[in-house]
Amino acid sequence: MKKILLILAMLIPLSGIAQDDSLKFKEYQLKKIGANYFNYSDPEKFNFEVVVWGGVRNPGIYLVPDGTTLITLIALTGTATDETIYEDFKLIRTKQKSGTLKSDSAYIISYKDLFDKEIKGAINKPNPVLQPGDIIVFPIKPEKDFWEIAQRVAGVFIVPLFTLGTLIISILNYSK
Repeated sequence: MKKILLILAMLIPLSGIAQDDSLKFKEYQLKKIGANYFNYSDPEKFNFEVVVWGGVRNPGIYLVPDGTTLITLIALTGTATDETIYEDFKLIRTKQKSGTLKSDSAYIISYKDLFDKEIKGAINKPNPVLQPGDIIVFPIKPEKDFWEIAQRVAGVFIVPLFTLGTLIISILNYSK
């Protein structure tokens, strides 16, 4: 009897914080969510998935509403790991449901083509509206060459050593 009373004593207060029907997740909120799945869906619109590959901060699958443009998706992917990846990236548009790619379905897009340098931030070319199944491929930052590595090593090790040496020589000269 004591066990039943103890269980009831624990359950009765919990019933006050139980979830009511107005707080239940809607169907669109129960979409799959993973490390590389980004849900930007709009429950009032048709939503579809777009795949982003390559050297952006957040590559993966994006669930976006109808009417999403390429520039909007680029903004959603986060900053680039290297600015040069925006020079030439590809928009691959599958035209058939079979998933086979044809040469006329890949468009090479340059950031410089999208934006006019003369008017900062002005859209120079049409901003394509994304379609279901589109794949955007950004190049991955190329390997660093010898001089880039040497410059980094110099910045981290050699410059502080020269600075420390100069400081020591200055202190010794000042103390004389």
